[in-house]
Amino acid sequence: MELRFIVTQKCPLNCVYCHAEGMRELKQESLDVDDYAFMYRCGQKALGSNSSTISGGEPLVRPDILPIARKLKELGSGLVLVSNAVLLDKKLEIGDYLQEIHISVDTLSRDKYSFVCGQDYLPKVKNNICQLRKKYPDLTIKLIVVLMRNINGDWPEMKKLINFAQEQNLIIKVLEELNDDPNRKVMPLLSLEKKVLANQGKLIKTDDRKKVFDIEGVQIELAYTNCSLMKKTDSKINYCQQNNDIFISPNGLIKPCFMREKTINVLPEVKKKDEAGFINKINQAKQLIGNDCPLQTVL
Repeated sequence: MELRFIVTQKCPLNCVYCHAEGMRELKQESLDVDDYAFMYRCGQKALGSNSSTISGGEPLVRPDILPIARKLKELGSGLVLVSNAVLLDKKLEIGDYLQEIHISVDTLSRDKYSFVCGQDYLPKVKNNICQLRKKYPDLTIKLIVVLMRNINGDWPEMKKLINFAQEQNLIIKVLEELNDDPNRKVMPLLSLEKKVLANQGKLIKTDDRKKVFDIEGVQIELAYTNCSLMKKTDSKINYCQQNNDIFISPNGLIKPCFMREKTINVLPEVKKKDEAGFINKINQAKQLIGNDCPLQTVL
């Protein structure tokens, strides 16, 4: 478990599947560099974690994203940035502070990309990824692909992503689509797994959440959402509490569960630099994770 900082909800894209980290209403960006440093230090003590994730929205829209990332790196965080890479060319030096960057690219077909994202930025995104790789040859770069019917579920589409990953030394992480509608069927990861195996993919690692394959020298991770895995366990609340992070919104709210509206306001503690109060609220949030989740009744 780690702190996951949703530093903004602004984004140049409008992806069809976006869950906005469970926060639909636009929040004011009330936290600054010192606030994120304070929360990270408290998170180290409360969670025993030396890692953190910056997400959004699109984090690179924030004018102070480089100072935020720099400070977290100085404090020892193994930092992951989640981005769509549209603005990456403007802030390429953020790679100095990252352990990993996860870049959303669901397809390399331009028309499909425009349909999914609402904008025609694919050539720019590809070029920005190439620039990043050239500047940072050893940085872990993952392409985050949400598996969708009629978009990327067929092998020719996946092969385009594999070829690009091969050229730029990238990892592909395929996610099942987060679905809170029991009447809607999403494309199962198992269908893609069968295609990977049929095309000489070799299983190299497996755990509770994902299977990792090697195909043509490219690592492909097939990862299930915590929500779908939770539904298959006997102890659903315990599973959620052991496998989720603490998400903090741009205006200082902790949202213990994507599927519930319940939040915990930590802004007063952050602004007063009240370490004990902040850690107490982190512990409150941990206890609320998984409680009264509507998905627990969906089989």
